[in-house]
Amino acid sequence: MQLGKVRMIESSIQQPDSQQLKVLIVEDSADDAELIAFELRQHGYQPTYERVATAADMLAALARQIWEVVNSDDYNCSGKNSCH
Repeated sequence: MQLGKVRMIESSIQQPDSQQLKVLIVEDSADDAELIAFELRQHGYQPTYERVATAADMLAALARQIWEVVNSDDYNCSGKNSCH
């Protein structure tokens, strides 16, 4: 399935009706981060997520807690504090 820049891969494995998921989203666009969370909800997940846009913020978030998923839009993070 493709919606904008988000592509979800369908799995033959049955997922529970609702699965909690801690997601770190490395993304410079708040709208794109919300789209990712929306797609996860559409596929039966209940994401709790944090969006970061810089390498420093990403490292701080990784040190602060364990994430089940890290979604990175690294090719689109720009600036001197980029995620590269």
